[in-house]
Amino acid sequence: RTLPGDEDLAGPGALAARLAELWGATEKAWVMAVDAGPRYDPLVALLTDAGIPVLRRADRATMLLGRYVMARLET
Repeated sequence: RTLPGDEDLAGPGALAARLAELWGATEKAWVMAVDAGPRYDPLVALLTDAGIPVLRRADRATMLLGRYVMARLET
């Protein structure tokens, strides 16, 4: 359930709600990549509102996590 309209995007058990629960339950570093068009903007908004870092391109998400890991290794 990732698209508005024909799906309950914000309801319990939907992807956004499940990821928000996971985000609050872990201290692991992770980001979401929603590498899709504007139809997914409502999903991105829900994830962002939950505090989850969302990037719109998978390559940028990978690069961000790589930088985070390298910074952690240097400390």
